[in-house]
Amino acid sequence: MPDNDTTEDDLERGLALHRAGDHAGAALAYEAVLTRQPANAEALQFLGLIRHAAGDHRSAVELITRAIAINPAAAPFHFNLGLILLAAGQDKEAEAAFRVAARLDPGNPDIASSLAAALKAAGQTDAAMAALEDALRRNPDHFGVAYNFGNLKLAVGAAAEAVDIFTRILSIETASDRRRAARLNLAVALQALGRAGEAEPILQSLLAEAPEDAAVLNNLGNALRQLNRPEEAASALRRAAAIDPDLADARYNLGAVLADLNDIDGAHSEFRAAARLQPGHIKAEWQEALALPQIYSSADHAARCRAGYLAGLERIAARVATAPASEAPVLLAAVTEITPFALAYQGENDLQPMHRFGDMIASIVARNFPRYAELRSAATGQRKRLGFVSAHFRAHTVAHLFQGWVLGLDPQRFEVHLISTSGPGDHVTAALAGKVSAAHLAPATPSELVQRIAVLGLDAIVYPDVGMDPKTQLLAALPLAPVQFAGWGHPVTTGLPTINSFLSSVDMEPEDAEAHYREKLVRLPGLSINYEPPDIGLPQWSANSAPVIFCAQSLFKVPPRQDAVFAQILTQCPSAKLMFISHPIRAVTEAFWNRLAGALKLAGLDPETRLEFLRPTGRDEFIRRLHAADIILDTFDWSGGNTSLEALCAGTPIVSLPGRFMRGRHSMAMLSRIGTPELIAKDAADYAAVAVRLLTDPAFARDTRARIAQGRAKLFRDDAPVRALADVIDTLS
Repeated sequence: MPDNDTTEDDLERGLALHRAGDHAGAALAYEAVLTRQPANAEALQFLGLIRHAAGDHRSAVELITRAIAINPAAAPFHFNLGLILLAAGQDKEAEAAFRVAARLDPGNPDIASSLAAALKAAGQTDAAMAALEDALRRNPDHFGVAYNFGNLKLAVGAAAEAVDIFTRILSIETASDRRRAARLNLAVALQALGRAGEAEPILQSLLAEAPEDAAVLNNLGNALRQLNRPEEAASALRRAAAIDPDLADARYNLGAVLADLNDIDGAHSEFRAAARLQPGHIKAEWQEALALPQIYSSADHAARCRAGYLAGLERIAARVATAPASEAPVLLAAVTEITPFALAYQGENDLQPMHRFGDMIASIVARNFPRYAELRSAATGQRKRLGFVSAHFRAHTVAHLFQGWVLGLDPQRFEVHLISTSGPGDHVTAALAGKVSAAHLAPATPSELVQRIAVLGLDAIVYPDVGMDPKTQLLAALPLAPVQFAGWGHPVTTGLPTINSFLSSVDMEPEDAEAHYREKLVRLPGLSINYEPPDIGLPQWSANSAPVIFCAQSLFKVPPRQDAVFAQILTQCPSAKLMFISHPIRAVTEAFWNRLAGALKLAGLDPETRLEFLRPTGRDEFIRRLHAADIILDTFDWSGGNTSLEALCAGTPIVSLPGRFMRGRHSMAMLSRIGTPELIAKDAADYAAVAVRLLTDPAFARDTRARIAQGRAKLFRDDAPVRALADVIDTLS
C-alpha cells in the first residue's frame, strides 16, 4: 500500500524545487510520486510542465492529458494544457482547452486572457477582442487582461485606443516589471500614431534603466527612423541585433533604415537575415525582393536592380498564389507597408510588373476583407455621391495639383466626401474639409477605413495618387464603389483590377498612351487640372552676375544618364553654378553627389566649386529660389509637375526633354500651352544647347521670360478639366 505521507512529502519537495528553478530535481521528485501513485493527477500535471519547459511538448501534452482524464473538473489542468498547446502552435486545440477551463472557472481573468491569445493566433481577432472586453468588464484593474487588450488593439492598428489603455495601466499599476512592459508598449503605440517625438523619451528612459534591452533598442531605432535620424537609428538597431542575434525584427528594421540610407546591398542582407531567423517573416521576404535604392550609381546599376526586382516580384507573387489561408493577416501586413513606388523612377514601361503586383495585392486584400471584395451598390439619391481618397490632402504636391478636382465639382450634381487615410492633416486639410459635403479625417486603421468608406454608399471614388501610400493602395484594391478612378498624382498605372479608369491629360499623354495602362485611359482637357497659383509676392527679376542653374526636383528623380548633360552645360558656361535641393537624409545626398561629381571630374570640372546643395525649405521660400534662378533644368524621364507650375508662375524658364511616358511630359505640356516650344528639347544634345543659349544670350533669355509672363495665365484656373471630369463621372457611374 502506498505511503501517503511519503507521497505528499515528495510532491511538496518537487514543488519547492520547481519554484526554485531546479527542474531536474523537481522531475525526480514528481517521478517518485508517480512510481508509488501512477494516477496522481497533480504530479502528472507538474511533470508535464517540467517537460514543457524542457521543450518536450509531446510528452507534456500526454502527461497533462492523463491528469485531465483522472480529474476532468480541474480548471488549472485544462488551462496549462492550453498554454502548452498554444506554445506549440496548436491554436485551435489550445482554444478548446481554454474554453473548458473557462467553463470550469468562469470569470478567471488569466484564462480569459489566454483564450484571447489563442483566438488571435488562430486569426479570430474579433472573437479575441470580445473575450478581452468581457474579461475587462469583470476585472477592470487586472494587469494581464488590460495589457493584452492594449496589445491586441495595437495589433489591429487601433493605436489611439492602445495609448489610452497603456496610459491607464500606468496610472494604477505599481509593480516595476509590469510598468516597464506597459511603458514600452505605450511607446510602440505612440510610434504607430506618428508621435515618435513622444515615444523617444520613454524609450530613452527605459534604456537608461537597462542598457542591454534589445527590445527597447529595436523600438528606439524605429522611433529615430520616424524622426528622420537614420544614422542614430542604425546604431541602435545594430546594438539590438548584437545583444540578441535571434531578434528578427531588429534585423528587418535595420534593413529598412539601410534602405533609407541608400545602402541597398546592406538592406538586402538584413532582410535575408530576418527571413532566415523567422521563417514566414513575409515583410522581410518582400523587402528583400523589392527594395530599391533611391540613387543609382550608374545606368548599369539601375538595370541590375530592375532585373532583381522583376525576378523578386515573380517569386513573391508565386508564393502568394499558393499561400495558405492562415497567412492572410501577415500578407496584409506587407500590403500595408510596402508599395511599388520606387519602380517608376527607373523610367521604363511598368505595365507588366504593375499588373502582376496589382493582381497580387488585390488577391491579398480580398482574402482579408471578403465581405468587401464584391462590387458594392451605390446609394440612390438625386446627387452623385463621390469620394476623394488620399493620404496627401495637406500641404503637399498632391493637394496643390488636385484640390481643384475636389472643390470644382457642382454641389448641385455631386455630394463630395473628402477621405484622408493619414488623419486630421493641417491647415490645407481644414480648408478643403470646410468646402465639401463631408470630410472623414479621424485617424483610422485600414480595416476601419474600409468600413468607413463602404457605409457611405459612394457612386464613385477618385484616388488621386495610388502608389504613394500603403493604406490608399489597400483601399484601392477593393471595389468600394461601382466606379473607381486613379489620378496622376503618381502618374503610373496602378495595375489594380479594381480601378476602372485612369484620369490623365490630353496635353501630357503620348499617342500610344493606352498601351501604358491597365485601366481605361481618360484624357481630360489641357493639363487636366484646375490649378490655383501660389499667392506670393516676388521682386522684379534681374540676371545673376554668375549664372544660377537650378535643378529643383528630388534627387531620386535624376537618372544617371543626365549627369553627363549637366557636365556639358557647365563646361560651356564656365561661371555658372548648378544647384540642387539636398535630400533630408545626408547619405542620399552624398550618394548623388558622388555620382554627379564623378561625371564632372571626367569633364575636367571641379564639383566643389560648380555644385551647390540647398537645404529643404517651405513652399514660399522654395518659390523664391525658383524665381531667383536664371534657368530651371527639368529632369529626364520624370519631369516636374507642381514644381514646374511654380517655376513658370515665378517667371523662370524651364528646359525640358519629353520622356516616353506621361510622367516625363508634364513640363513639355506646360511649355507648349504657354507658347514657348523652343524650351522643349528634341534630344539630350538639344537640351544642353537650349540651356546654354538661355545662359549666354541675354536677349533670348529676356524674350523667353516675357513670353512666359504673357502666357502663364493659361496654366491656371482652368475649369474645363473639372467640367469634363464631372461628365466622365456622370457617364460611368
